[in-house]
Amino acid sequence: MKKMKKILLLLLATTLCLTACTTDETTADPKSEEPELTQEEIVNYMSLAYVNGASTDANYQVETDVVLPDRHFVFEDVVSNPAELLAYEYFYAIGTGDYEYLVDHTVGSNLKREMQTFVDMDAQGLFYKTVTLHEMEIVPIEDFFDFQYDFCEDVAYMAGAMKLSEYTVVKARASYEFNDLLLEVNPDEEAGEITRYLFVGRTDGDYYLIDVYGDDYVE
Repeated sequence: MKKMKKILLLLLATTLCLTACTTDETTADPKSEEPELTQEEIVNYMSLAYVNGASTDANYQVETDVVLPDRHFVFEDVVSNPAELLAYEYFYAIGTGDYEYLVDHTVGSNLKREMQTFVDMDAQGLFYKTVTLHEMEIVPIEDFFDFQYDFCEDVAYMAGAMKLSEYTVVKARASYEFNDLLLEVNPDEEAGEITRYLFVGRTDGDYYLIDVYGDDYVE
């Protein structure tokens, strides 16, 4: 993440009127090269392109109860905009093993690696037996500033570096249950409810899932 943020900082320097320090990477702490964004700078930048509903408001027709021989996906909410559609597709992929749509709409390198891990686990018979997506909601921009500083900074940097015409974050609440083989391999895994924050942005006329964060990092 530190290397990514250094690259993003260079791309955002003119937009955010920041000055980066140049030091020898072999001896310097990478963090020392990154002047932090102030809270005011984050607020000002995020206000330029953050959308509290990802531009459209319509109900999408999606599958709500998918029963497969070895797994089950349940959706208990509705999809109202493109950002929520990508959040839905994230949990749908994990719950059904069908990653095709999501792979074509994922651009963040960290998230691509995460999705490849899920694909590799599936190939070994390790997967979630049941995924239930309880609810989703767009996070209003004013709620951002109660979140962890690092999360706000990451979103602001990436949104600028990727030149997103608009972006938003979806808060999703879901529950997982693991299949027997996964529990056998990793008995410490615990079923239960989780909260995820999904960073979605629009570029080149389409929406993409950029990254997914756990509540421990965001809140």
